[in-house]
Amino acid sequence: MHINIKEKKERVNDVMAIYVINPTDENLKTLKNDIEKSLYDNYFINFVEKVEEKKLQSFFSDLIQTDKYNRIYKVMVHPLGFNLFHPRIFSLNIKDAYSLLNSPNIKDDQINSYFEKVGNGLFDMLFTTRTIPIIKYRNGFADNIISVIQKNFYQIFEKFPELKEEFSKKNQTLLAIVDRDLDLPIMFHHAASLGSMIHDVFGITRSKSTGDVFEIDPLIDYVWNSYLGTRFVNAKEKIIEDLKSINKQTAFLDNHNGKNDDVEKMSEQIASTLEDLRDITVKQKCLNNHAKFQEKLTKEIDSRNIGSFFKFEEELLGSRTINRETKKKFFEILSLKHLNIKDINIHKNDILRLVIIYYLINTNISNDEVKEIENCLKNIGIPLKAFEYFKQKRSFEESMKKGVNANNQELSFLQKSVSYLRKYIGTEQTSIIADTINNLSTNKEVKEYITYNLLKKGFDKSINTTFNQVIIFTIGGGSLGELEYIEDFLNQNEKTVHKFFF
Repeated sequence: MHINIKEKKERVNDVMAIYVINPTDENLKTLKNDIEKSLYDNYFINFVEKVEEKKLQSFFSDLIQTDKYNRIYKVMVHPLGFNLFHPRIFSLNIKDAYSLLNSPNIKDDQINSYFEKVGNGLFDMLFTTRTIPIIKYRNGFADNIISVIQKNFYQIFEKFPELKEEFSKKNQTLLAIVDRDLDLPIMFHHAASLGSMIHDVFGITRSKSTGDVFEIDPLIDYVWNSYLGTRFVNAKEKIIEDLKSINKQTAFLDNHNGKNDDVEKMSEQIASTLEDLRDITVKQKCLNNHAKFQEKLTKEIDSRNIGSFFKFEEELLGSRTINRETKKKFFEILSLKHLNIKDINIHKNDILRLVIIYYLINTNISNDEVKEIENCLKNIGIPLKAFEYFKQKRSFEESMKKGVNANNQELSFLQKSVSYLRKYIGTEQTSIIADTINNLSTNKEVKEYITYNLLKKGFDKSINTTFNQVIIFTIGGGSLGELEYIEDFLNQNEKTVHKFFF
C-alpha cells in the first residue's frame, strides 16, 4: 500500500505493512497507534535516519505493555540523508548553501547545523555503499564535516562491531571535499552538456510537475543516465538514432498487408516483441519525453544565442586572463553588438551570467571598468543586485587583508582560482575543480590539500593508494556544468578510476 503514514488507514488482513519513515516523535506515535489497533498482521519498520537509543527504548517499552510487540517482523535503519538524481549524482538537499555560508549575518548554530547535516549525509552515503574512504581536503569548513563522519563511524562500529566485516578491507575509495570558492565562475557558465543545458533552460525535478520543468526518473531514464555529461549535440544524435531503432523493431506490425505473409515467421516476431514489450514501452516513453524537450531546447539555444555565450565563456574560463581582445569582445556583447536581438528580455540572464564570470576572473578590474559595466546593465534593464553581491564580497575580503604583511598576504577567493590555474596547471582547463579532482585521484600533490584516514582516525602522509572510485563533494554546492569536465578528466584515468559519485 503506497500511502503516507499520516493518512487514515483501515484494517487489512493477511498483510505485512512496510513502513519507510523518519524516526520523528510524531511518526513513532502514529506507528505505535497503528500497531496497537492491529491494522496489519506484521510490521517491517525501516527508519531512514539513525534513531536515538532513548527514543527507541521508549517506543518499545510502551509497546511491550500492550502485548503487540510480537507483531513486529523486523526493524532496520537505511540512512537516506541524500537523494540520487543519477547513478553518479547525489544531493544532500541543502538549499542556498553558498549564500548561507557566506552571509555576514550567519549564526554559529546555523553553521554547526550545516556541518552536522553534511557530515551525516555523507556518512549515510558511505554507509549505504559500505565504503570507508581516504579523505583529501583543505583546512577550513571540511574539518568540521570530517569530525561528524568520524564520530558516526566510531559510534556505529562500537555498538555493532560485526558491521565492520561488511566493509571492504582494502581501501581504494577517495572522498575529495572541495570548496565552491575554489572555482566560482564556472557556476555561471553555459556548459554544453545535456544535463547542464536542460537544467539551465527548463529546471529539473524528480516529482510530478506541470509546464516546462523537465521531470526525470533516474531508475528508468537511460538517456539521462547515459548522456548527462555528453555534449548536447551528440546526445541529440543518439536520441534520434534510438528513436529510429525502436520504430524498426515494431515496424513489421504496421507494414504487413496480409498477402503472402509467412505466418510462422510473423508469429515469432510478434512473440519476440511481446516479450520485450514492457522494456520497449518504457524506452519509447523516455525517448519521446527527451525528443519533446530536445526540440524546445534547440529553439531556446538558437533564440538566445547561447552558443555565442558558451564559446566566449569557454575562452574566459580556459585562460582565466583578461587581455585587450577579450575586453573588447566582452563590451561588444554588453553593447548588444553582433547579437541578433528580437527580445532583450530573453537575453538578460545570459548577459548577467557573463558579467559575473568576467568580474570574477578579472581580479585587477578598475573602478572605471566597473562603472562602465553597471551603466551597460542599467541600459539593458538588468538589476544590479547579483553584481553588487560579488562587489561587496570582494570589498570585504580586501578589507580583511589590510594590515597583513605583503609578503605573507593571503589571496582572496577571487584570486585563488586564477593563481592556482597559472601556477599548477599550465594548460587551458575550463574547470579548476575538475583538474583538482584529477590530480587528487592520481595522488599528485595539490597545494594546501591534506589526507585524512578514517580508519586511523587522523592525518596520514604515507598513503599512496591507487583509487578505483572517487566521491566528490563541493562545500557550497556543485554544478551540473562541472560534471562534463570531471567525466573527461576521470575517463583519462579509466584504467584505475572505474566510477565516481559527484
